[in-house]
Amino acid sequence: MKINFLCSIILTSSLMVFSPPLNACSWDDDDGSRNSGSGSLHEGEGEDDDDCQGGNIDGCETLIARVFLVATESAPVGSRGCAKLKAENEDGVVNSELSLVLFGLEPGTYPLSIVKKSDGSSVVLAQIEIGGGCDEDDDGDEDDGEHHHGDDSKSGHSARDGVLVSEHDLHLPPEVDPMDIAQIIVSDADGNALLVGDFLDPAAGSLVRFKARLRVRTGAASAQTTVSQKRPDKALALSTARKGRRADRFTMIASGLAANSTFTLQVNGQSAGIVKSNRKGMALIRKLPESLMTVRSVRLVDETGQNVARTNF
Repeated sequence: MKINFLCSIILTSSLMVFSPPLNACSWDDDDGSRNSGSGSLHEGEGEDDDDCQGGNIDGCETLIARVFLVATESAPVGSRGCAKLKAENEDGVVNSELSLVLFGLEPGTYPLSIVKKSDGSSVVLAQIEIGGGCDEDDDGDEDDGEHHHGDDSKSGHSARDGVLVSEHDLHLPPEVDPMDIAQIIVSDADGNALLVGDFLDPAAGSLVRFKARLRVRTGAASAQTTVSQKRPDKALALSTARKGRRADRFTMIASGLAANSTFTLQVNGQSAGIVKSNRKGMALIRKLPESLMTVRSVRLVDETGQNVARTNF
């Protein structure tokens, strides 16, 4: 119980250390002028890339996660951990930070890896070094053989109540999008998973909150809406996992469609139902069959197979 309490304090304090500009998510619903920014998608760019998570989105996404790492059968008795991930993607510009606290692992080197939501592949992030001594004062002593991605990554270890505690601040490599992390895994030197933190099905005590505010492209082949049309096309998503329960809220508005028509709804490139437009050519989607944490793209496709509305997560 004391270790869990300590983990919560350490990771909660990291929220104050790293604070990306969350107000950057606000943009004028009636003005598409920001679509021409460096991180936005232009017509045809990435249109069929339904396997991509994050990256060049058209809008803003934020993720705040505090996930407890659960010990496997291969882990030392009493070992555990927790990871704190905070990330923001604004029009393709990503800021993120990952913090890790490990308890009860023996001194040694432990590979730290993640599993991607998009394709299930694994990427090694770092080699975690856990020392055998108690660092009472490690100021200025960060080059003790520990190596991680990024020159300014930091780590330290100490003994508390007889339990070896290891704290690490890590930076994600360019090929890893923070929105695409399904699991984080600490393994032993032989590759056996010891501690596993799941972002899609988090352990009790974890908190995962994902929020997205995205622009929706409408028109032939989902071409970019012009500024003069000032359409309300947007997608809003909020997914929260807390105390063993997940709550998803989703709204997508697409206008400028053929009036009184039927379209196929596609989620991640797969058919997910039928959507009808009203007499003004507007369609409203309020629910998706997939968990919002696994959604990569939403499309409306007409009877000819053309994308008439789309947005990427």
